[in-house]
Amino acid sequence: MKKTKVLIVGAGPTGLMLSCQLHRYGLDHIIIDSKSGPTLKSKALAVQGRTMEIYDQMGLMDKAKEDGHVSDGALIYTRGKKAGELSLGHFGKGLSPFPFLFILEQSKNEALLYAYIKQQGGEVLWNTKYLSADSKPQSNLVSIEDPEGNNIQIEADFLIGCDGSHSPIRKHTNIDFLGGTYEELFLVADLEVNWDIPYDRLCLMMEPNTFAAFFPMDGKGRMRLVSIVPDKFEEKDELSFSDLVPFISSNLSVPMSFGKVKWFATYKVHYKYVTSFIKDNILLAGDAAHIHSPAGGQGMNTGLQDAYNLAWKLHWVINKKANPALIQSYSDERQPNAKQLIDTTDRGFQFIAGNGFFQRLVRTYLFPFMAQFAFRLNFTRKRAYKTVSQIDINYHKTKYAVGSLGAWKAGFRLPYLKLQRGSKVTSTFNLLKNTSFNILLFNVGNRNDIEQVLQDYPSFQDTQIHIIEANEENTRVLSSQKIKTSMFCLVRPDQHIGFISKDFDKIAFEKYLSLYI
Repeated sequence: MKKTKVLIVGAGPTGLMLSCQLHRYGLDHIIIDSKSGPTLKSKALAVQGRTMEIYDQMGLMDKAKEDGHVSDGALIYTRGKKAGELSLGHFGKGLSPFPFLFILEQSKNEALLYAYIKQQGGEVLWNTKYLSADSKPQSNLVSIEDPEGNNIQIEADFLIGCDGSHSPIRKHTNIDFLGGTYEELFLVADLEVNWDIPYDRLCLMMEPNTFAAFFPMDGKGRMRLVSIVPDKFEEKDELSFSDLVPFISSNLSVPMSFGKVKWFATYKVHYKYVTSFIKDNILLAGDAAHIHSPAGGQGMNTGLQDAYNLAWKLHWVINKKANPALIQSYSDERQPNAKQLIDTTDRGFQFIAGNGFFQRLVRTYLFPFMAQFAFRLNFTRKRAYKTVSQIDINYHKTKYAVGSLGAWKAGFRLPYLKLQRGSKVTSTFNLLKNTSFNILLFNVGNRNDIEQVLQDYPSFQDTQIHIIEANEENTRVLSSQKIKTSMFCLVRPDQHIGFISKDFDKIAFEKYLSLYI
């Protein structure tokens, strides 16, 4: 029998990210998957700003930039004419180091994360199947089958289901999986397209009888097509892309032809979420906990953030730096966001993809006009970036988020700001590339008192303190955030603000730290 602190079932993007993060914290774990290796096919394409920030913290963005590319914009066509053009190259300027739409297909994300695991001395147990689990509140006895067909038992303190939408781990917990399925059958194809439209842009084609989204990929003329399968083909056995070409050509009024099809698949789009991400010492993440429409490229990125939120909490609880209640905060923070995503982005997808009269009206006439108008306004453009990039996801209604100051609120991701330190310019994120809690101080002079409190709470003794110099430039930057005089800010290992106040309030700060103990 093997023993481990954490057993991860599923080595897709979410499971691989969780393993990467546990390696950052030096936490013992095992990750298994029934596949033979990282996927070669994928539906997910877009890597959002928040994911890129995490990759940057891990030192992976340079490699990601080599493997992917920035999409400079989106073109909207309807009835054969260009109805709008959206600039996406810098639509989040000033909000993140990565203010653009980035195309890095799921297979390359998985390869990137898997390489990181191997660099840390880890490995994934491929060709290894989850069979069953005997779970108790404090441990899980899990049966797996290795590549040779041997039945092996693993005793794990925590069992993490990153095993997809049909998750056996979720079924083992009997946690409710709420939601539904869209009636339409969708297609996804990786193929060569011949047309007169620029190949470096996302192209949305809104037609009366269908819609199609073409995403730029690496390779000359290579695009990823997502569209609707006509009703008459839904029951056809062994449907091929060539069967659909006549319908696509006749209903997409922009002239085009297709070359080599690398791969093609059809699928139903689901919108579902669990009522809880946790049951005792079993936790769910990624598609095992929530599945979404392809609208906005949210699904894969949401799973990656699940893993990022969970990893430091596992580290703190397993190493007795925090009480077990901290694990419950994983569900308290992530589950509402998964549900909200379904209530917003996925509902909006219905108006684009549906075949009813009203949906066709929205798709053909209203959406192209509204999208272009909205992106002309700085406020709506930035609002759109905050939502799509996921930098605005927050946990401010949970007990581990205390305080607000100016435009900053506990529970929100620490804003991205450029600060002057001596003769150099750095960013708030450059201060947070460690795995500890961090404190930012601005015009708060009693550092010795702060350090004394940290010494009284052993779990927080490795907290790093950063002084924001009270020079003219930093004062201007913080004033733009409505922080006028002073600031005391504790930032969690996942870069979200935990506690913030104008001055150092010893009693309030100790009360906050005691939440973890």
